[in-house]
Amino acid sequence: MKSLTTAAAALGLLAISATAGAAAGGMRYSPAPPPEKLVAITSNLGTLYPKGVYYSPVGAVISGPQNASGLAQRAMAVSFKVLADHTLTKIQVPILYVKGAPQVEIDLLTDNGGLPATALRTWNVANVTNQGCCDVVTVTDTQGILLHAGQTYWVAASASQDTELRWSGNSTNVVDYDREAEYCSSDQGGSSCGSFNDHWTGFPTKPGLALGVFGPD
Repeated sequence: MKSLTTAAAALGLLAISATAGAAAGGMRYSPAPPPEKLVAITSNLGTLYPKGVYYSPVGAVISGPQNASGLAQRAMAVSFKVLADHTLTKIQVPILYVKGAPQVEIDLLTDNGGLPATALRTWNVANVTNQGCCDVVTVTDTQGILLHAGQTYWVAASASQDTELRWSGNSTNVVDYDREAEYCSSDQGGSSCGSFNDHWTGFPTKPGLALGVFGPD
């Protein structure tokens, strides 16, 4: 599971052309956020549906250890700081399918020194699609997960087996830097991770990856 523009070749933050998503009649998209009138704990997802929920031509590669493209295994994570106590019940991430098994693991993690740490909740999602516009992977926790004021948390996405995915960039803020992290592992083949192998590497970047975290309060 580790990217910045100058380090993109060695790590995993890449600009990729959208591979699908013609705005044809009959195409069905996930609802634009915020969903179900929930509070946006953090969100850079667009709200002018259907014009730009996120920016699919730019994003970060997520790849499993047996991917067909010869990439190292990579995961990505985005941090967010909670300014007040909130209860998290839903996360939306624009993860788009590229190759292999259409599956993704989404994790909510604590922070340790500016890097992802302990997983608070893990979701395994099948049937990831690629509409190239407005599809999002949505995970929920009906009981809710308490997030504490002043704390930093991470949402991470990773893949297994031969899966290749793309986490799209946001379309609402290309000015401010976000804190992201990438995990790279070349132990099972693929391109080398060099000194970044087998650990999370954090970096500031803009525009950041798109993410929405929601709750009832």
